[in-house]
Amino acid sequence: MESFREVCTNEELIGLDLRSVSKLVPIGDWDGMLCIDLSDGTLCSFGQTEFDWEQAGYLDKNKIAHGIRRMGSFQELLELYFYGKYDMEYEKQIARNHEEKPDYTAYIQR
Repeated sequence: MESFREVCTNEELIGLDLRSVSKLVPIGDWDGMLCIDLSDGTLCSFGQTEFDWEQAGYLDKNKIAHGIRRMGSFQELLELYFYGKYDMEYEKQIARNHEEKPDYTAYIQR
């Protein structure tokens, strides 16, 4: 979290004040930093090569960072990654497109 805030407040990089990012909790990487936005509970991301956050549309009118909304909540992320929320739809898509189903045996342990 500290390195995220250091990058955001560094004048030579993004140059925001700490207040602008105080409601963001970095939790991972999604083509840039993935964060929980505590102001509304959504998951948002910030492009790793974007340094003008105002031009990128990451800031609101009060210069508070919100990023690009990726998911409605942390619960939605858990459902997607750990509960297989879309697995059946994915498998239907594979069948429709006559693609080979991935081999999950390497990372599914029972």
